[in-house]
Amino acid sequence: MLDEIYLRLLLEILPANLKLSSWDINRLLEKSHDDDSTGRIYADLIRQLYQDDPDSNIGLRFGQHLRPATLCDYSRALMTASRFRDVLKIITQYQYLHGASYFPSVHVADEHISVALTYPFKEEISATQRRFCAESVFSYIMNTLRETVSVDIQPRALCLDYAAPSYASDYLRQFRCPLQYKQPLALLVLDRSLLDRNLSTANTTMHPIYLNTCLDQWRRSPRQRDIQYRAMTQLMHQAPDAFTSQNLAKQLNISVRGLQKRLSKHKESFSQLTARARRELAKIYLYQKRESLEATAEKLGFQTASGFRRFFKTEFGMTPAEFLEVNPN
Repeated sequence: MLDEIYLRLLLEILPANLKLSSWDINRLLEKSHDDDSTGRIYADLIRQLYQDDPDSNIGLRFGQHLRPATLCDYSRALMTASRFRDVLKIITQYQYLHGASYFPSVHVADEHISVALTYPFKEEISATQRRFCAESVFSYIMNTLRETVSVDIQPRALCLDYAAPSYASDYLRQFRCPLQYKQPLALLVLDRSLLDRNLSTANTTMHPIYLNTCLDQWRRSPRQRDIQYRAMTQLMHQAPDAFTSQNLAKQLNISVRGLQKRLSKHKESFSQLTARARRELAKIYLYQKRESLEATAEKLGFQTASGFRRFFKTEFGMTPAEFLEVNPN
């Protein structure tokens, strides 16, 4: 359920060599109305942009315009929340409303808050896609904080799961914090004191209206009927309980046989989905949350730590200990 305004913004900032005619833009927008394919058109444009220029800074340019007051009802729901902790709660619980290709993980530690981006919805996702998501999402979060809490807010750190681009100096101007590249997760680290900061744009009357409007739009969206997306969202939110087909089918309000049949139509299986969810959650538990090996194995539904080690070696080509040694946080 990607709102059309994001597609319009992307069309507006296309590089000169890819600029579309007014007729082509209108045709794309009409098509998005006809079959609710806004998200697909948006993704195709981004893919084409990076094919044309793999080192494009389009994600950072796009993110600079992602200011909550000018965007969709989901953004307005965030900016009318009372405190920043409520914003993070909405991001965590209602991520699916955007139909995004990433899954956000929010972790509150003793001295900091971190927001990580994982990509469980596809088997493979390119470095350019990860770069676009990190640049736009983290820019959006910082724009929200600076416009609703304080213009002086700076992150404590920014970790990125790709190599430094040629325009890396722009990151320093945009985020104003220490940067680390080639990390296992894209991770924005903020000071814990922000949790209870009030938003200057809080509105207790309009907040539930915006949120309910988003929910109504989602119920009418074809993405709501996407069994792969819904199943993976549940697996990420409800681990390890959802790591049995019976529990997952119950959460999706369908039979186990119905779940299997619908997944097979998309050439997917329950075991493939759970493996992807475990792979992404393993990075969250070990790298973002700094959980122990034993705790991570238990949270991922493994009966033994050795079983988790074997799974991890298969997925990442290294042991968990080597993973943390190579990627210190």
